[in-house]
This record gives sequence, C-alpha cells and structure tokens, in this order.
Amino acid sequence: MATQKQKRTYSEPFKTTKFRVSYPNVFMPKTDDKGKDWYSIQMIFDKNDPFVKELVRTVKQVRDQHWGADYKGILDLGLRDGNEKYNADPEKNHMMKDKITLSAKCANKPVVVGRRREALISSVEFYGGCYAIAWLKAYTYEDKKSGVAFGLEGLQKVEDGDPFGAGSSIDPMKAFDNLEDGEDSPVDTSDPLGDLMS
Repeated sequence: MATQKQKRTYSEPFKTTKFRVSYPNVFMPKTDDKGKDWYSIQMIFDKNDPFVKELVRTVKQVRDQHWGADYKGILDLGLRDGNEKYNADPEKNHMMKDKITLSAKCANKPVVVGRRREALISSVEFYGGCYAIAWLKAYTYEDKKSGVAFGLEGLQKVEDGDPFGAGSSIDPMKAFDNLEDGEDSPVDTSDPLGDLMS
C-alpha cells in the first residue's frame, strides 16, 4: 500500500533481508551539494535473494501510483546492478558480482542496534563489510531527475564480516620498536630539506 504526502508517494515501511553494509554514514551525516546533511548507507543484496523480487514490486507499485503504469518518461528506480561495476573492474569490484545495490538515506540520525537490540554508537561496531537488516520506505521524487528512492528508518547489525578496505601489510613486530615507559622513539634532528636545498 502506498500513500501520497506533499506531492510524493510513499510505500509502507518494510523490512529487508540480510545485506552487506557498504559506505555507512549512519553516525555522522554527510553534506550534499545543496548544503543539506544526510545519514546514508549502501546495501548489497544477492541477486537470487527472494527479497529482491519483492523490492522490485514495491518500487513498481510506488512508481505506478505516482506517475501511472503508462508513464514513458525516464525514471531512476534506485536499484543498481552490481555486475556493471564488476565487469568494469573485476579485481577491484569482485564483491559486486551477481549483486544488487541500493542506497538509503534520512535527515535524522537513524536507530542502529545490535543483535540484542543494544544501541551501536560507532563505526567500530557498525562498518562497511558487516551484515545488517533495515527498515525502509520507498518514495518518489521529482527534481532535476525523477524516480524512486529509499528512506532509511532503522538498522540492526546481525553479523560481523571482513571490513571493506581493511588490512595492512605492516608486521608490527618488525615495523615498531619495543619502548619502555617514558621512552620516546628516536628523533632525527637533521634538516629534512637539506638535500633538496644543496
């Protein structure tokens, strides 16, 4: 069921299945090119997840109720085929193969909880690469472009995962000295620009 409000059409709130978290800005907002702050997240779903078909039906329902089933204009329906990124750079985007992505945002800080509904308050706990479920609303918009987007209602982390972009090639036992209390690392007092100026 979709409802109309302030010239937009909204779906009823709905719950997702488990997805991989990407680009989570859910503790601190990011400012868009119009100066407005948004909390946001990208969600990565398996293409064969039955929820994806439900999601497509919801998007079509909101689209058709707002513009009509016979509308022929160009609309952005908010869903992205991960294979497009994978095919462009398989090595860099290997995690996007056979995936569907969507982005959701909200103006107010969303609720973010853990498995036992405890509040999560930092990106150490909720990060790109972990797994979560969300409550969303699909809604229509008309601006320079028109289409269907997703409002973020709340998030629950359900599982840890390998953090995106994590990892280091540094061996701390070789890279750092073992310092005693009150001891500082050796400091080179020479002029760092000396060689350039000579």
